[in-house]
Amino acid sequence: HLLVTTPNTTVQNAKLRKLIFLHGFLGDNRDWLPLMHSLSSKAVPPSGDEDPPPTVSSKDEEETYEEIQERKRRWKEWAENIKKGGLFQFECISISLPNHGRSTISMDKGLTVQAIAKALGILTKDRSLDESTLIGYSMGGRVALYMGLRMPHSIGQVVAISTSAGIENRQQRDDRRLRDEITARDMCEMGLQKFLNKWYDQPLFQRLKANKNFPQVLSRRLEGNVKNLSKALEYGTVGRMPSLWDDLRHASDDCRMLFIVGSEDRKYVGLARDMRRKMRQGSLKSKKNKEVDAVDGRVQIAVSQGQGHSPHIEAPDTIIGSIKNFDLIVGRAEKNGSVSRVSNDVRNGKKQRGTKKAKK
Repeated sequence: HLLVTTPNTTVQNAKLRKLIFLHGFLGDNRDWLPLMHSLSSKAVPPSGDEDPPPTVSSKDEEETYEEIQERKRRWKEWAENIKKGGLFQFECISISLPNHGRSTISMDKGLTVQAIAKALGILTKDRSLDESTLIGYSMGGRVALYMGLRMPHSIGQVVAISTSAGIENRQQRDDRRLRDEITARDMCEMGLQKFLNKWYDQPLFQRLKANKNFPQVLSRRLEGNVKNLSKALEYGTVGRMPSLWDDLRHASDDCRMLFIVGSEDRKYVGLARDMRRKMRQGSLKSKKNKEVDAVDGRVQIAVSQGQGHSPHIEAPDTIIGSIKNFDLIVGRAEKNGSVSRVSNDVRNGKKQRGTKKAKK
């Protein structure tokens, strides 16, 4: 089941960028709608800035000479960027994964991360979406990581929100699979309402539960089918997913990833840094410890300040800038055969330029 938001008005000569969204366990494609509508609402320049600098003073009092010159300089820089790169608009596509929400696809098997990724690979090829940016949260983020690392020709860039690359240790992976199978059985026995109450009582979701949007989220979750969702948990568990940690280290030079996390979600902040470290190790090794060109642009982290495990629902506006900057800068640079040097941590969508040298 797909939801699509297209630009409100088509801007002449604007270039269209396509974004695909994958939700997490229990969610559906409607989780992304506020973010999708915002992204599709305006055409933006390559810098990711939504609006041009002011052409007149915004102050009541008279401007100084220096302020006038700075305003003119900013306007000239913005106009030059537009002339060079043109305007961009976003088409957003949100997909309900099998057994979730209002999806018409209900299965008992074939629900593993790798099976869903392969099915999506067919979809992106058939609909000419193989150059899109794939944005996934939690379970959907693991699908996005799998596609970016093991099916790189099926997608463009990857944005993974509150996601891990799996479990490296085989015994720990088996233990997690067994725990999730028990949870799936308990889910059917207690019913969806009681299960959801228990699920969102976890510390991981306390910020989401306290958020003003939570009642609406919970209402959508109650529309799900408990049997279908239990199967999605049983087979979509990270315990059945192959570890992608080595894949990060051996990722191709064309692989581009942005990890988004809430600042209060300490576990996943750490996981995001570990995943970035793995990708950097591969870059450094491939370049034999020489200066690594564009390593900062290849893998980035965006931290949503004050948010928890679900920043795309808790405060979607805090991550929109990060997604725009990553898609426009990295995606456009990839087309040109180079990667822009962007800071490793993109906080609330604001980028800082700089370079890094590999330690000898």
